[in-house]
Amino acid sequence: MIGNSTCGSGFHGLLQYALGKPDAEIVGGNMVGTTARELGPQFAAGRQLNLRVKRPVWHVSLSLPPQDGRLPGEVWANIAVRYLKAMGFANNQYVAIRHWDTPHDHVHIIANRVNLATFKAVNCWQDAVRSQKILRQIEWDYRLTRVADSAKVGRRAPTRDECAMHARLRTQSYRKTLQAKIDAARRGKPTVAVFLRRLNQHGVHVKVNTARNGRVSGISYRYENRTVKGSALGKRYAWQGVAATVFYNAYRDWQVIRSVYAGQHPTAEAQERACLAVMDTVNPSAGYLREYLPQKTINPGYARTATPDPGLALRQLASQVRQKSVKEEEEGKEREEEGTRQKSRGLCR
Repeated sequence: MIGNSTCGSGFHGLLQYALGKPDAEIVGGNMVGTTARELGPQFAAGRQLNLRVKRPVWHVSLSLPPQDGRLPGEVWANIAVRYLKAMGFANNQYVAIRHWDTPHDHVHIIANRVNLATFKAVNCWQDAVRSQKILRQIEWDYRLTRVADSAKVGRRAPTRDECAMHARLRTQSYRKTLQAKIDAARRGKPTVAVFLRRLNQHGVHVKVNTARNGRVSGISYRYENRTVKGSALGKRYAWQGVAATVFYNAYRDWQVIRSVYAGQHPTAEAQERACLAVMDTVNPSAGYLREYLPQKTINPGYARTATPDPGLALRQLASQVRQKSVKEEEEGKEREEEGTRQKSRGLCR
């Protein structure tokens, strides 16, 4: 069972949507009436108990997988009561409305966040996390299909608005399309270069954000003139999730990230050429490394001790760069201290 909840400010429009469909059926609730005209004033009176609450509307849709079939209305009523009580809506106005317009069985629950006994509003912070725990227990008790939590799946589901729009257009959502392309590109745990090359072939451009020390801090995807952060697609599509599902080595793949993603989205042709170049066997001689590092950071004797292992070569260079940066930092501190001492001598005179 999947739950998708949102908070809003107006009851009337939501009631018109939920009850306006010809197949709408009220399966539960603690209110009197069957139309938006009858239920709207009751919700309006309930929200007057605490006018400080700017978003008193709480709307959640509970959906079953198609293989679970259709539940009786009485079962949905019991599930709604149990779910609302566990979410903290034991003394709140609510109505549960069932729709039959999709292959999967689902209900819409509209509730007032203002408690009728305490006049306090139910806290909706992190309600998605609490909702998933409650739904997993309901699935177990009612012998329903177990659905994995979104945190474990690592894939963020499309929003209700996205589902509604693409249902009208009869197309797959942008989020699902991009997720499918990324999953296909990392099938078989390829190297980072191969992973990026596959994405290019599917029209997906990638931007990797790096810190000054070369550490990757984030990833974003550009597809069909839209840019999306990896975290917006789910944990599996953020950089940590990608690095865990591809063959990534920070030292070996450093050239790929540094040469291809210099703070902007390159063209597909440029990415293709760069990926093919770094996939070739590399002899890390001094001449090759000058393309990626300033000459002053390369040891003059490095060419005589070149090794066929690019990872080892980059580790040696990284060690030289760190030593140089530490030395420059120490020299800077010494100059600052010397300047401070000279100023103090001048004041004493």
